[in-house]
Amino acid sequence: MLKEFDVERFDLVNADSVHIADHHYGHNRRGDLDVWTVKGETGTAFVRQMTIQGTVGPLSQGVYALACSFLRERATGRYFFLERDARGFYVQSQDFFGAEAFLGDEAVKVETWLAGLSPGGLGRG
Repeated sequence: MLKEFDVERFDLVNADSVHIADHHYGHNRRGDLDVWTVKGETGTAFVRQMTIQGTVGPLSQGVYALACSFLRERATGRYFFLERDARGFYVQSQDFFGAEAFLGDEAVKVETWLAGLSPGGLGRG
């Protein structure tokens, strides 16, 4: 059974990038995480980069999607990352590990929610 998208859970963030200070990663490690989007011939992708004790890490780029949007969880203030492909929508946490999929009727629900929030509808893409 597919998970339902809770339209009350998130706010759409109208930004080109987000900076997450004191981001927890790995085993009890912390650093700053910067996430932005890039456009290519095949769509839009999230790019992320960690800075740990002043040392800037390598870029890590996700797969290209039809659109990418930044979300902020209302209850916690944490950032989440929304990708759209031809099948539906996928929400990833700050860890970029294990996305939640919203397909079929739930994809329509997400699309309708986004269309009501942003002038361009489907976010950055």
